[in-house]
Amino acid sequence: MDTSTTTKRTFLSLLSANSIRNLSVWCRRSFGIILLLGLAACGGGGGGSQSTETAPSPVIANPDTFYLADQDTDGVDELYHVDSANPGVSRKLNSELVSGGNVRRFEVAPDGSRVVYAADQEEDNRFELFVVETDNPGVSAKVHPDMVADGELSLNGGFSLSDDGRYVYYVADQDTQFLEELYRADLNAPGTAIRLSSNDVSGRGVALFAVSPDDDAVVYFAPENGAQSSQLYLAQISNPGVATVVNPPLDTTRFVSFGFFEFRPDGLAIIYQADQEQDDRRELFQVFVNATGVSEKLNGPLTAGGTVDEFRLGSDSDRIFYIADQDIDGTRELYQVFLNNPGQSSRLNGNLQTDGFLSLDFAVTSDNRWATYEADQDTDGVFELYAALTSSPGASVKLNDELSLPGGGFGDVGEHVLAPDDETVIFLADKDTADVRELYTASFSNPGTSTKLSGPLPAGHSVATGFQLSPDGQRVVYRVNSNSGAAELYQVRLDTPGVARRLNGSLVSGGGVKPTTTRILSLL
Repeated sequence: MDTSTTTKRTFLSLLSANSIRNLSVWCRRSFGIILLLGLAACGGGGGGSQSTETAPSPVIANPDTFYLADQDTDGVDELYHVDSANPGVSRKLNSELVSGGNVRRFEVAPDGSRVVYAADQEEDNRFELFVVETDNPGVSAKVHPDMVADGELSLNGGFSLSDDGRYVYYVADQDTQFLEELYRADLNAPGTAIRLSSNDVSGRGVALFAVSPDDDAVVYFAPENGAQSSQLYLAQISNPGVATVVNPPLDTTRFVSFGFFEFRPDGLAIIYQADQEQDDRRELFQVFVNATGVSEKLNGPLTAGGTVDEFRLGSDSDRIFYIADQDIDGTRELYQVFLNNPGQSSRLNGNLQTDGFLSLDFAVTSDNRWATYEADQDTDGVFELYAALTSSPGASVKLNDELSLPGGGFGDVGEHVLAPDDETVIFLADKDTADVRELYTASFSNPGTSTKLSGPLPAGHSVATGFQLSPDGQRVVYRVNSNSGAAELYQVRLDTPGVARRLNGSLVSGGGVKPTTTRILSLL
């Protein structure tokens, strides 16, 4: 089946995600808008305005927002910080950029004290990593040592901060031009770094990576030199420069799927997707970190032509959830399998109408009790939001209310996020006006009803994809696009639906906050 929409995960600089190590797979150490509670951060896009009112003071005082925007100069993306208690008044964090330079990605330390960002700050089109203290804007230091001539940070390989905010992991051709390798730099000593990946085979480069939950190991994806296949490698932080192959030997036409690998939450094993047993049939495998090279297939048997498209790990490392056309070729459905009983999966979603299938957007509550998904389960072509009890496979409830539009036809649910209370769901849909997407809340205890959350929208505006929920579940940060495609950034509290306020500073003509990938951290 066609999987061109498959979302890539792990540390791609343009991905998604929700995982900061497993906030959900989609907050997976991504880059872009950052929301810190107690020091909050976000980002959105420019142009167009949304009607706003002053919201009540947040429970945690003076949250801060960080975002990318061409706010001061059209076409020049820079890094900004704004106190959300004083929205619209921002300050630029990055140092002065060379002509043609832009900030492309950033990550904020968990305590909000500093930001690491990728920019061609010193030489146009040569991207490097810089760190800036939040309290000392405009004064940055280069994170890594000087690179070889024409060497630079890989924007595809990405970079990631450790959970304590001290170290940054990154991919660059730092020592050998065109050979991208994985490094770790100490932010307490900018300008120094150690190479983690092995260079025992000339010409093999690191494409992307993931870090173990306790920051003691990395797994990285690399193409095999002189062959078509790509493999996973495991390196220990305590023994840098030495790596072992994770997966069993692959035929030259077989691949570990690009971006589809991660450590289990307990750090004991690595889960990955590969067409390991049959060409073009992607399946799920597990390898224990203390027994590399020996894998175990996890998913249930696939029908002819079937393949696994997406997966999430259960929060307690006892199971995995995945989407696959396992039973009917071309019909994506949602399954769970317990890791102590591999190959014995159960379908979670309800029965689908004849042409129905699931989108790739699904989530699981932190207690693994509910799995939510979007599908045209009841009406062909109308994607709605459903929830399935994982203890009752095959039975589901519809969470959204009626999607029929006043002028005829139906709207669609396009994206959703679970709140940390394991009860509330925030979703994006054109429920009231065709092609105008807005935010709504629903709940597991009261399915079939919803409340509009986002503020009033001027004509020609719509809430963009990529909205984020704060870890305490009290606030949502979202972008509003205008009919010109520009966007600005807003915040709304769940206890005051419809009352939104703009967060970004004033934008130069043509400027806007960037629609980059989002992740959320918190200071609680």
